[in-house]
Amino acid sequence: MEKSKGRSHYFKGNEFYYLKEVLPYIKRKCPTLKIPDCWKTGGSLNEKVRADYGINPTWTNQILGRGHREKYSGNSMYLIADHLIQDLKDGNIQRRQSRSLTPIEQLASGEDINEALGIQSPSEVHEKLMSEPYTPAPEYERELQKFADELCDMFREFVNKVFEAYKAST
Repeated sequence: MEKSKGRSHYFKGNEFYYLKEVLPYIKRKCPTLKIPDCWKTGGSLNEKVRADYGINPTWTNQILGRGHREKYSGNSMYLIADHLIQDLKDGNIQRRQSRSLTPIEQLASGEDINEALGIQSPSEVHEKLMSEPYTPAPEYERELQKFADELCDMFREFVNKVFEAYKAST
């Protein structure tokens, strides 16, 4: 009996697979290739497959936004793997640049709210005012009121951005 040539039947042609399932196949086929970390989450990989290769998913769950899922046939997975391997070998991979955190992400990560909003803390304002030789009380109160107004405006703007992000995600 002859051993089949070509692919090792990793994917079955009539079954559906999530796109990220191509990564272990690539690693098995070409263990020396470095797979970008951003592909492991799937988002940029999905964009690449659709935009660069023109390969559309075979199955989708028809849900828009969050919860949307797509799968590809086994035959498509081999085609995708071949394209991705060639791009990795040729160095045609654009990795996402790291981006700075949004204020809400900074807050969620436990960073100081003043840093997240890009403002001075009240103690910094107090120290600044107290470092001057003599600050008359009315001027001191005016500076504190100015700081409080700026803080309120920034917080209002921040809350509006949170609401806008929430509206956009639903």
